[in-house]
Amino acid sequence: MPSGPRATLTGIGWLSLGVTCFAVIDAIAKDLGGQMGAIQIAWARFAFFLIPLALITPPALWPRVLQGPNLGLNLVRGAIPCVAGTLAALAVSITPLDLFTAVSFAAPLVVTALAGPMLGEHPGIRRWAAVIVGFGGILIIARPWDSSFGAGVLLALAVAFGFAIYQLLTRKLSHGGHPRVMLMQIAVAGFVITSLALPFDWTAPDGRGWALMVLSGLVHAGSHFSFLAAFRLAPASTLAPFIYVQIVGAVALGYLMFGDVPDLTTIAGTAVVIGCGIYIVNRERKAVA
Repeated sequence: MPSGPRATLTGIGWLSLGVTCFAVIDAIAKDLGGQMGAIQIAWARFAFFLIPLALITPPALWPRVLQGPNLGLNLVRGAIPCVAGTLAALAVSITPLDLFTAVSFAAPLVVTALAGPMLGEHPGIRRWAAVIVGFGGILIIARPWDSSFGAGVLLALAVAFGFAIYQLLTRKLSHGGHPRVMLMQIAVAGFVITSLALPFDWTAPDGRGWALMVLSGLVHAGSHFSFLAAFRLAPASTLAPFIYVQIVGAVALGYLMFGDVPDLTTIAGTAVVIGCGIYIVNRERKAVA
């Protein structure tokens, strides 16, 4: 595996591209939400992700998608992005992109809070303090005392919790697992689950709708491949803070496509959450060292 400053910078670039892809996927979902349901949007995301992934996956790896130890847990892990993606499509249809993204940054805090019971990785008092302060930042963003609080924020929190569980299961199951097989499990589980529900939530799209559906799947594939490239080039602890680059894409796309501008309260709460997330990453890096 390449190493050194140049490889690290390249890895950071790939990760930044990957999280920007997430912002693009959410923007497409918000756009499509005006003409079709969340299940159909999620189906497209997995269907047009599975096609290119299947084309580049060696045939010898396909049987391993439904084989091996911990198969049930792996399939649960693969299904979580499907459920979370559907909830995300619902959330962005009624919530500004910047607000949805900021609330979804609760995921790293949830990972830290649940790492003890799920992985036996118990955070120290300083990381627990950062988690508590970070959730305070989420409260500032969500504003449960304000009229802006609603179903969209609750759905965004559910998405954050889902992706936190997904990350914890990935960490738990990644030892000895082939990265391409784990990626296939996500794509196959998402495609099968959404295909079963699709007849109950299908609206015939126009040409633009089809184009955006295909694009969402291809960008989804691009996000995962970018992440794989990033983690081959740089340590996870180095890359972790750059996950927050996603907010830049979310704000830019929210403004350019939908005219959304984050208010000062959202900006302040986001700054608190990002600061706590980076602090937790640094503490974890020191604990490993």
